[in-house]
Amino acid sequence: MIDRLRSISISTALLLAGTGLLVGATDPGGPSRPGECLAHLPGSIQWASRHTSPLAVDDTAGPRPESWAPWTHRPSCVEAANDPKVKFCTYTDAGHGPHGFSLITTPEIAAANIDTLQDPSVSSVGAPNLEHWQKLEDDPPYEVVDLPGKGKGVVATRLIKKYDVFMSDSAMFVNFRFTASVRQQDGYDQLHTAAERLRNPHALLSLGRSNTGHQSDIVEDVMRTNSFNLDISGVPHMGMFSKISRVNHACKPNSFMRFSKRSFGATIVAFRDIRPGEEITISYAPFGLTHSQRQSTLADWGFKCTCEMCTAAPDVIAESDARRSKVEDLQAEVLDFLGRGKIHGAIKLIKSILELLETEGLQPLMTEHYDSLARIYWYLNERGKSRANARSAVELLAVHGFIDLKDVDLYVGALHFNQVLFVVRTDRRIARFEPLTHPPVDERRLMRTSVKKSIAAVFWLSVFICAFLAIRNMAAFAGPRYRFTIQPDYFVDYEQVAAQDPSGKATTQPNLGILDREYPEIEIPGTPWERLVTNVTRLNAESRGDVQYKVLFLTRHGLGYHNVQQAKVGTPEWDRYWSRLDGDGAVVWRDAPLVEEGINQAKQLSLIWQDAVANGVMPLPHSFYTSPLTRCLQTSKLVMGPLLENRGHPFRPIVKELLRERMTDHTCDARSTRTSIQEAYPEYIIEPSLTETDELWKADRFESDEEHIARKQRVLEDIFSTDHSQYISLTVHSQAIQAIMQVGGAKPFKIREGTSFAVVMRADVLHS
Repeated sequence: MIDRLRSISISTALLLAGTGLLVGATDPGGPSRPGECLAHLPGSIQWASRHTSPLAVDDTAGPRPESWAPWTHRPSCVEAANDPKVKFCTYTDAGHGPHGFSLITTPEIAAANIDTLQDPSVSSVGAPNLEHWQKLEDDPPYEVVDLPGKGKGVVATRLIKKYDVFMSDSAMFVNFRFTASVRQQDGYDQLHTAAERLRNPHALLSLGRSNTGHQSDIVEDVMRTNSFNLDISGVPHMGMFSKISRVNHACKPNSFMRFSKRSFGATIVAFRDIRPGEEITISYAPFGLTHSQRQSTLADWGFKCTCEMCTAAPDVIAESDARRSKVEDLQAEVLDFLGRGKIHGAIKLIKSILELLETEGLQPLMTEHYDSLARIYWYLNERGKSRANARSAVELLAVHGFIDLKDVDLYVGALHFNQVLFVVRTDRRIARFEPLTHPPVDERRLMRTSVKKSIAAVFWLSVFICAFLAIRNMAAFAGPRYRFTIQPDYFVDYEQVAAQDPSGKATTQPNLGILDREYPEIEIPGTPWERLVTNVTRLNAESRGDVQYKVLFLTRHGLGYHNVQQAKVGTPEWDRYWSRLDGDGAVVWRDAPLVEEGINQAKQLSLIWQDAVANGVMPLPHSFYTSPLTRCLQTSKLVMGPLLENRGHPFRPIVKELLRERMTDHTCDARSTRTSIQEAYPEYIIEPSLTETDELWKADRFESDEEHIARKQRVLEDIFSTDHSQYISLTVHSQAIQAIMQVGGAKPFKIREGTSFAVVMRADVLHS
């Protein structure tokens, strides 16, 4: 087995996590003052309030076990060599799961996870209970053996049924900054302490090592060659699973991994029946990739896949690749058909996609398409077909661990009444099983509901939803639904940056101008961006449902032909005459493309982004949006595209009409047809509302500043109400950026072509 690949498999593991999403919950009230334990908790979580406290504990805790409960050992801590104020401590719960688990992290992060970790009311979402765990430990349906050319591997010893949970594991977790922050010997001591406090330290220490030299660094070697990358409370950590690390990769695996951040446990589940003597495999790469994409992804880790799928005959590989590529093409066609009102044609295409996915064994990717069919049939008033497809979508989510099987009726009922299919709509990356180059989606508590209560809840929920949707639709044009506020003190004053530049325009700042600041609400170690990420995650976790925070990465397109012509003739002459023409006979600036300098600006900006993301300086955006004008389409592909394409993943931004520049009588503000955009950028997702011809631009009409700001208000409301990503990239225009700043209550400023900057945007729902 090639152990150094373990970090890849977390892409699949986290996506297959037992993720519960909020249907209904009681507000726990939160601490009344900083540093106090939670009080007045609802009954469902009173267990945690009686047995734990969110107060941070470290090696100064008292001598009695209750002083450091629920941990089974007194924390062992060391100070960071570069900052004595930062401590890293080893926390162990030896009674957790089959082996117990240890966590090396800061006291604050450990405290933040105590109540959910120890709360018995948290849904396991298909994970085995303790009795089943013990049965798996005593008589596992597999064994670890030596496999030719692979080292160790796992082989089934008896029949494992489809969707059986047959392997459970818990791990040792280490804060990503730990090894770089503490002295070497202190680090070794803590790693050994964490491992030795587990119930079966040998299970972890017996994993393959990259260095068979000094015995003192055995734990570090095991961690380096067998670790998964994951986030805990928004902070990067490494996790080591002693049993799961023995499972080898296959591009068409017979099993998948689920990791639950709520329980810090992981399970392996059978995709299909697994026969005795068959090797058990999981995928280290994302689902749905073609042969070359898979090999490219795995090659980054020095690994050439030799699984059955990758060593098949060339014609078999070609046929598989063709089916997978066809899925991508058909998905774009579905959006196009729906946008043009060809409903029944879209249905036929979706059914073709489902057949292709079934043939390729990519059942997890079918969820979203069943969901789409359910909604389309409901729209067509074919209720029976709608219910059948809704149930197929939700049952697939249930068997793959996203929701509990006993909540299927509740989810299906909510879906029937045009509510969000919570898992799919909360983050479409889950249903598509895309790789976690993005931070993982936060898990939330499921509402536990009996079958009878579920039926009643669905009925009354449906009545409320129908009334609510009707009222909301009537009020859609009455005024804004959100109040947006750009949060201060996160980034440099861009207005001042612009004022100090000779051009009067802001330029891309180092690390996008993030301030190296502390957060008084919580002590957060790490780089400025790591601290910001943790703080924004905390703000969203602590906010009620009517408040959310997002980091918006705003990029202005590179230099276009219209910019060059305006500079050439001067602004007064441009406004008077030239701007109303399509071009000057030599070049065309109607829906102006980038000039060579603009292309180079975008490429240089992309290098800044690639370097920052690769080195962990900045987070990768979760979602990407672009204006439909050519200069933005080009810029988004040149700047943001490589961030995903270099990792073997397609770049598929959403093209939104309302992100366009302020409408004037200038021809550079007119856009191309929908068809021409789709032909030039077939991988881009064009929103259905974008018409074939340009219906916004008029040669005899100017859009007022107020109208433009209102348009940007609407597009932000659309994004914030439908996209739950925390980090969003928008590739837009100069005046569009100024309007977004004004929507957020900030002063507008000018920005140079080919420039990126960031803001933290708060959105408050306006209930009135």
